[in-house]
Amino acid sequence: MKEQIQSKNFEKKQAVFGIRPEDIYLKDEYREKIDGNMVEALVEVVEPMGAETFLYFTNGVHVFTARVESQVLGNAVNQTMPIVFDIFRSKLFDKDTELSVVDLPY
Repeated sequence: MKEQIQSKNFEKKQAVFGIRPEDIYLKDEYREKIDGNMVEALVEVVEPMGAETFLYFTNGVHVFTARVESQVLGNAVNQTMPIVFDIFRSKLFDKDTELSVVDLPY
């Protein structure tokens, strides 16, 4: 992805990071290599939905929603947890045009 961004002269522009809730994992559930794609985030809301649970996290000014398999999370609200992003499933969007950076005609 770095080469695509550099080849499109996007380095000095602002971008928005996008990732779907099903591509955010609790650290213990992630089976791939963790290499700079993990953050500590505070659980604000746990929303059980039957077969799955939505977890709403905050990390400073950033807000994330993860969709995980239903499990007993106990008193996870107001607890800090390590979460992992599947970077290969993420997207970067041009903040001004809202277009995907890899699809921009730069």
